[in-house]
Amino acid sequence: MSELNRPGVVDLSKLAATSNADTGGASYVRVFTDSDFPEVLNLSLRHPVVLLLTMDSAPETHALTDSLVRLTNQAAGRWLLAKVDVQASPQVAAALQVRAVPMVVAFIGGQVAPLFQGTKPETEISALLQQVVQAAVAGGITGRAQPVPGGLTAAGAGADAGAEADAADPAAEALPSFDTQQAAELLKAIREHTDERREAARKQLLELFAAADPKDPAVSHARRELAAALF
Repeated sequence: MSELNRPGVVDLSKLAATSNADTGGASYVRVFTDSDFPEVLNLSLRHPVVLLLTMDSAPETHALTDSLVRLTNQAAGRWLLAKVDVQASPQVAAALQVRAVPMVVAFIGGQVAPLFQGTKPETEISALLQQVVQAAVAGGITGRAQPVPGGLTAAGAGADAGAEADAADPAAEALPSFDTQQAAELLKAIREHTDERREAARKQLLELFAAADPKDPAVSHARRELAAALF
């Protein structure tokens, strides 16, 4: 499966073009987090799952996200696009040893195949996705993904979906400051314990992250510390 990202493995001239049929606005893009990411493996037993590891706060990743969302929805279920913000899901990033984003991999039949890191022209991305479909069919994976209610459909999907709403809502500017002392205490508990106290501290720390400004450098630092403590 790792050969999917090697040029020349599949004769691309024989690949069918990605369907441009009208999908009626249906989305085949789902956002995953640390808590539900294990479901990706189960889904890949039915149909291919293309995983986009990105960072919504980094504008340079948005163009790739838009291309993948567009190609995925045009394909109308030939694969599911799973989108993970590594800043919000450090456990996924650590488990897959992500060193830089954006990064794209495929899951087929529970197996992972690296596709590429960084950006590529949309035509090259489309060709790689066709290879994923062919590899899945060759392995007996012939199911189709189901539409995702509320999934991403439009251009601009890579941008922070709440950015405009935050700008229009004065209350959004009043995010509580990140409690670095409490975060340090929770990280200490996570490092020192392996029982339910560790899990309780992890959940409490994630609640701190959710309430704070994701662009706060202290939050980013604490996320990295959490990933190091867990893995």
